[in-house]
This record gives sequence, C-alpha cells and structure tokens, in this order.
Amino acid sequence: MSDGEVGWSVATLADQLRSEADFDPDAPGGAIPDRISKIIREKGRWLYHHRDWLFRKTPGTLSVATGASEVAMPTDFKELDSRMMRVSDASAYMLLWTEDPSAWQAAKDLIGHAATGTPRVALLYYTSGAWKAKIWPAADKAYAYDYWYLKASPWSGDNPVSDATVISPTYWPEDFDDGWHALCAYHVYGRYRVDNAWASFKSEYKDWIRAHENENNETISNGLEPISDVMRDFQSTGAALSAWLPGGTCKWYGST
Repeated sequence: MSDGEVGWSVATLADQLRSEADFDPDAPGGAIPDRISKIIREKGRWLYHHRDWLFRKTPGTLSVATGASEVAMPTDFKELDSRMMRVSDASAYMLLWTEDPSAWQAAKDLIGHAATGTPRVALLYYTSGAWKAKIWPAADKAYAYDYWYLKASPWSGDNPVSDATVISPTYWPEDFDDGWHALCAYHVYGRYRVDNAWASFKSEYKDWIRAHENENNETISNGLEPISDVMRDFQSTGAALSAWLPGGTCKWYGST
C-alpha cells in the first residue's frame, strides 16, 4: 500500500503480490497481472461470504405498498438475519419467511388466493440478478417492516466495485486486509511459483482465520463481567421489556 492509503484495492494488492513474488508481467501463456487480479477478486468474495461476519449485518426496511404481493430486496442483499419480521407500528403482526416454495404455496392456499390483508408469509427468490420476496396475502394497505440482513460482497451483483476501489474500511474492517493478503498470496504463490513459498502464507492465513472465526469481529468482549441485577434496577427502568428474549433479563454486560 502506498502512503496515505487505508487498505488494499484489487489493483494495489495485485501490484504488491507481483512485486513480492518477482513475477514477470510479460511471461508467456497469458497476462499474469490479469490472472492475479481474478484470483484476488474471487478470494475477496469468498472471504466476505465465508462467515456471517458481524460487519455484514445491516438494518433495512421492507416497504410494502397497498396491493403489493411482491417486494424487491436491497441491491446489496445476501440473506436474512431472521426468519420473522414484525410490522413497524403498534401492532404485532408477524411476517414469517420460508425458503420452501411448496410451504409458501400451501400457506397461500390456506389463506385464500383472492385474499388481501396483512402479509403473513414471504418467500425469497432470485431472478434477473436481484433478490425479491413474494408475500401473501396481498397488502390491504402500506406496511413497513424493520429487519436485519447480511450484505453481499462488494464484488457481487451487476455493479461490482472497480479494481481501484479501496475495500477497507468501507466494506470490511481494516484487519480483514491482512487475511485477504495472506489468502491471496497463498493461492497466487501456489499456482505460479515452483518453490514452497506458499506454505508460510497458508500458515499465516490459517492463524488469521482461526482467530477471526473465534472472535467474529466481536463488539462486546466476553471478557466483561456480567451484571447481576440483584436490586432489579434494570427491570424497573424498562429492561423488563426484553423478558421475551432467549435467556430473559438476567444477563447484562458492561462496567460494574
């Protein structure tokens, strides 16, 4: 990386790997820079989707217009982070999601093919380069559902980032550049060098991914002591509202 840059782009990482490995860009059999860039994009996309990393989670709003039975998902949508949504008002209407078209069809048959009302069941499907949701019954008015989803990699979809785009910190945390570099070096060295230089990068990557899979880019350290709500102060100040959560209200984390 040059001075002042925060992280790698595909172009700068390709330049770095060519420099480290002393590759000849004019070698016979094809343009090595182009092949390296392809590997870097592929491994970046793989690393991004490898886990449900916390940085991939983002809030969204499913806006359903009156009469709608189909809704487009966000352009960077990869997968839902929940199988249930609640309409974002004082009511408690639930929208349940399924991946099974037969289950969705069975629900539609049960509700009625001419029904309108609050959408109750939704099915995700992929078409023409975009994720969409079929919902039923058709909405009798406008609804808005707040939800969380996992973002797709910046190299996905019909409008991927350019090779000149610096990936961190916009698309992932800066420390993911280290794993990206090690993963790409491991594969590039393994394909285009005859020595065992790839082995050290494989070891480096395995150490990096093991640590990050364990921590998952955590934002609440498990080293913090749980707060014991002996006096029920949390419950008396509104924490009881979270009693429906798994585990109830007995575990809180922070400074004591």
